[in-house]
Amino acid sequence: MKDHLKFSGRCLLFIIAACLMLSGINRILRIKSKEGNYYSAPGQYDGFYHLEKNTTDVLLIGSSHMFYNICPQELYDRYGLRSYNLGMPGQNLVCTYYILEEALKYQNPETVVLETLYFFNDTSEIRNEGAHRKTIAWMRWSPLKVKAILDVCKATPELEEKSFFLENIIFHNRWSELSRADFDFSYYRTHTENKGYLPAMVSNCTDHLNVYEDNPSDEHRPMNDLEKDYAGRIADLCKEKGIQLVLCTTPYLYWGPREHQGARDFAKEHDLPYYNFNETSGYQLLKDFDYTKDNIDNLGHCNITGAKKLSDALGKILTEDLGMKGHTDPQWEDTKAYYAKLQEEDRIRFITDLPAYLKAIARPEYTVFFSVSDEASVSLSDKAVKAMRDLGLKAEIGIQESYLAVIDKGQVIYEDVGDRLLTYQGTLEDGNIFYEVESAGWNQGSYSHIRINDMHDRADYSLGRRGINIVVYDSYDNAVIDSVVFDTWDAGMPCYR
Repeated sequence: MKDHLKFSGRCLLFIIAACLMLSGINRILRIKSKEGNYYSAPGQYDGFYHLEKNTTDVLLIGSSHMFYNICPQELYDRYGLRSYNLGMPGQNLVCTYYILEEALKYQNPETVVLETLYFFNDTSEIRNEGAHRKTIAWMRWSPLKVKAILDVCKATPELEEKSFFLENIIFHNRWSELSRADFDFSYYRTHTENKGYLPAMVSNCTDHLNVYEDNPSDEHRPMNDLEKDYAGRIADLCKEKGIQLVLCTTPYLYWGPREHQGARDFAKEHDLPYYNFNETSGYQLLKDFDYTKDNIDNLGHCNITGAKKLSDALGKILTEDLGMKGHTDPQWEDTKAYYAKLQEEDRIRFITDLPAYLKAIARPEYTVFFSVSDEASVSLSDKAVKAMRDLGLKAEIGIQESYLAVIDKGQVIYEDVGDRLLTYQGTLEDGNIFYEVESAGWNQGSYSHIRINDMHDRADYSLGRRGINIVVYDSYDNAVIDSVVFDTWDAGMPCYR
């Protein structure tokens, strides 16, 4: 009997060890879903799970139109509303429902704001495997997660249920592409200050938004059965919990009068407030919003300036129309400075004056790389030289000479100039990030390289144009925040990005 118990105990320990090993393998092989410089799905979930219980006033749910477009820190700074953004790219209503049910295990918000993009989608978008996996993978294991997997696979029959439990089945071929980031989970979970929001700092939109009036006689686009079912579940869950559900459509070229009326039908059926920022009365709530300047693309994804305007409009709705009151909470107070830093980084990308630019990048968390291509001395102004001296740079750039320098956290760690090819190599983040800088003046072939080997790949961030090429790396966020060249041969010292 004693030997039998020992054998059973050893078997149990082996099973536990095997499960732990398999869980670790799954976590390594799982795609981590890092997007942009400031967002990852594991970090989004981790930040949410570490909130103090029942401290949020507002939960924000939906697709990428939510996690790009509404900033919790802006809602707090301006209105005192404590919110968390659980929107994700490609998050359809099946996934959204389960994210909400999971979130309500930990938070009891006064209001839930549901972004409506996935009220209307074709089958291929409903069956977005990557979005399903991204949504479910980082949820904590529980009976609810198992139910979510079963329902997602029911809605998407080509998905295998077992592949959500044994992810090594589908990710086994990732061994050859694994990077340090797949093993170092702190890379994704170090910074959760944005509370699920993804700040973007580019403007690549070319199309203009067509705003329209609310006209009930317009054609009404119907929701399909699956969409209506899960939107209804979201509405019923909020009603059951005594939570105000608000529907919100952010500016989007392809959300026309048909979609507007279809969403309004659902809102009326469930007695919900609905705000559409594509419709005249909703659009008027946005202060100076410009679709071409405030979006990163034509698909309705806001940059940080657009998100600020949308968040301010939503905050006004929540406080003035719905009567929500603000609070003071250290979890949001402590991240004010980080949000201010992001806004300052966004302003940097608009600076085209070299002295002003050099002053703006003099921050202790930045590593700044300088590399000259071709010629950079003829029109280098005295003000620009003084700004370089203020950064601690001392070398004088001669006509057609090569020049490179590296400033790390406020200290000049390398600087060289001369009529020869210049190269310098080094590391950041305790040796985990490798970089290489090259400068070739006129006589050496006129080129510039600033290569940084981050957690995933190696990229040349130098624009390589004539003049002083500058790359700014933020060591706090492990990200390149700007790459610019000032043509200091040209009399006007033009700036290019």
